[in-house]
Amino acid sequence: MKKKAIQSLYVHIPFCIQKCNYCDFVSYPLKDCNELCAEYGPLLVKELVLYDREYDFSRLKTIYIGGGTPTIYPDLLSLIYYLPQPKSEFTVEANPGTVSYDQLRDMRQMGVNRISFGVQSFNDARLGQMGRLYCRKDVKDAVYMAKEAGFENISIDMMYGLPGQTSEEWEDELEQAIALKVPHISAYALTLASGTPWSEAVRRGELSVNDDLAGDMLMHTRQQLKNAGYNQYEISNFSFPGYECEHNINYWKRANYLGIGINASSCIDDYRFTNLQGREYADAINEGHKPVASSELLTVREMISETIFLILRTDRGLNLREFKAQFGVDIMEMFSSEIIRLKALGLLIEHNGYLQLTEKALPVANQVFCRFV
Repeated sequence: MKKKAIQSLYVHIPFCIQKCNYCDFVSYPLKDCNELCAEYGPLLVKELVLYDREYDFSRLKTIYIGGGTPTIYPDLLSLIYYLPQPKSEFTVEANPGTVSYDQLRDMRQMGVNRISFGVQSFNDARLGQMGRLYCRKDVKDAVYMAKEAGFENISIDMMYGLPGQTSEEWEDELEQAIALKVPHISAYALTLASGTPWSEAVRRGELSVNDDLAGDMLMHTRQQLKNAGYNQYEISNFSFPGYECEHNINYWKRANYLGIGINASSCIDDYRFTNLQGREYADAINEGHKPVASSELLTVREMISETIFLILRTDRGLNLREFKAQFGVDIMEMFSSEIIRLKALGLLIEHNGYLQLTEKALPVANQVFCRFV
């Protein structure tokens, strides 16, 4: 049986110092799980061996180690050593205040060629409100150390639409991000996930958010970063030419990706699955089993819908000819009424063989995507 090729590998490190007030990711404070942390690296390697029997990693293009906060994981360098070397891009997520020059240098020498800092804000009061354990100076120091350690491909994550945040405050945040001269900036609107401290505070009326203002902030971000030389290659992602995140591009193209680690998700062709959490993950691997919690086989219609709303997030949009070659249907016929209406509303355009979102559509992109589900 021919092995299926994996283009991207995601490695989840679920450990953090403490949960942020908006975070609903599966992560655990490191102080509460010393036993799991001690065995986690070998578990990841064992899991990868389990999948090596059926998947081909020889054409692996990208690796992304995310979390949690990977840079507080004590055995991070050992894990990097045991992972396959991707052909193109190897990213590690980090938080300011959790990295040293020596650690960054060692990662760079071991083949990691992209570092992504979860900055979120340069406002110390905002950082404290969010539950982040660093300050603006730590952000600048981390970026400086990464450059000194040999990283050229540096990304920072920012967050807008925070409770009480004004347009003027966000404009200042962007100016400070631009001043760092990093080649990649991600800017995400706050999502209030159920059960988080912030969502509960909003429910009680203690905090408030303004979704309309967040939409305006996105459009301002687009212009302010464009003026600084960044291209918006996806709704939330901006880069200098040649510094687009290849790992995320593979997601948006629905390339085969494997996720390993607690609660990691994978999608190979029409098969999607998600891993177990906590001790159940560890026990399954130690017993020689794949640590799968849930799985599903996608229908052709589901893959079509997913392909459309993922690739429409990008600036290039959906290649009409490639779509027809892949699925054997013409999207302009399959969704004719939806596309006609969205064009009439000024939310979609057809340009040089591509279907693309308009600038007007960006703040309401999710409403556009719903038309294809």
